[in-house]
Amino acid sequence: MSELEARNLSKDDVVILAVGGNGADFFKKRGFNVAYEYRGVSDVPDFMEVRDIVRMVTSMYDNEVYDELVIAYQHFASRISNEIEMEQILPVDTTKLNADSNEMSAEYDMNPSPEKIWKRSCLNMPKA
Repeated sequence: MSELEARNLSKDDVVILAVGGNGADFFKKRGFNVAYEYRGVSDVPDFMEVRDIVRMVTSMYDNEVYDELVIAYQHFASRISNEIEMEQILPVDTTKLNADSNEMSAEYDMNPSPEKIWKRSCLNMPKA
């Protein structure tokens, strides 16, 4: 079962924001709507390369252009095998935040709110 079938979605329900030419070409050949392409990114991008992409996707999410962001990428398993990995980035799944920890967690009252901290940290990054 494909990821789209598992989520009860069709190609028409999905908009692709492709980072890298291979990903953009892959989805275009299969008839997906590729709304954004960022080509020329290195194999191991540094902060400056991803800063504008992070700004764009968080702004689009905040403005409700889309309701979910899932990142899909190839994980190098061995010389003869790559595995497709998919992770939901937005909205943040708070049930998974402490899933790997055996330690007790505490709740904190944050001021400003976590949402304001997120916006400040992602959207107010220095420009190149």
